[in-house]
Amino acid sequence: PKAKVAKPKVAKPKPKAVPAPVRHSKPAPPKRKPAHPAAGSRLVRLSAAHGDCWLSVHRGSQSGPVLFEGTLVKGRVLAYDSPVWVRFGAASSMAVYVNGKQIGGLFGTVDAVVDRSGIHRA
Repeated sequence: PKAKVAKPKVAKPKPKAVPAPVRHSKPAPPKRKPAHPAAGSRLVRLSAAHGDCWLSVHRGSQSGPVLFEGTLVKGRVLAYDSPVWVRFGAASSMAVYVNGKQIGGLFGTVDAVVDRSGIHRA
């Protein structure tokens, strides 16, 4: 009969424990006032809430630089930090906000200055 030969036991290397990565948490940066306020906090917001409206928007007065001229499509919003002169082609299509408060009562073609105190027909 054949003799049984014992197989030598080979020790399997144990996997080395890998330490979990150390995460250093950074302290939250100090809260600062943004350089440019979010659109929701701008001085003047012009929203084509009720339909399309042709607009001509100038900084400060009718002779100021043109900021926007064309049709503002329903659902679109323009926001400005400074007072603006606006010619509304269909004012009833618009929702106008000053300092976050909606100002109403515009109908037809209207020329107006919009500033922090409200809307002033020009």
